[in-house]
Amino acid sequence: LSGGEEKIIEAGKELNAVLKECKSENIEVKVIIEGRASRYKCQIPDEREQQRLEKVSLERAKYLYNVWEEHNTLTQVISPEKDIVVTGSGVFGYNRYSGTQKEDLNRRVVIQIIPFIKYKDKK
Repeated sequence: LSGGEEKIIEAGKELNAVLKECKSENIEVKVIIEGRASRYKCQIPDEREQQRLEKVSLERAKYLYNVWEEHNTLTQVISPEKDIVVTGSGVFGYNRYSGTQKEDLNRRVVIQIIPFIKYKDKK
């Protein structure tokens, strides 16, 4: 494993511990893994560049998910096919860093945890 992958696996283990704390008998979780990208010189890119950066941000999120999946890291998620959403927001989205000094900080992945009530069948 590379040093980067080891850090990703450790982050996945920490996330898994948080997910375990969020869950209870009637509460499950969904996880959104959202990749982001930065703008060149803080400019709004043209449509072609936007599409390229959306792909870059999605690939960033997919890479993280694939490393976690390969190492069976997110065991607290019942059904990864249904309860994990992997997406990329390109250079848009909320809570972005602004200004030329901080724009590179937008090259990141944001993890969102959404708790939901699990109803049991009454049979």
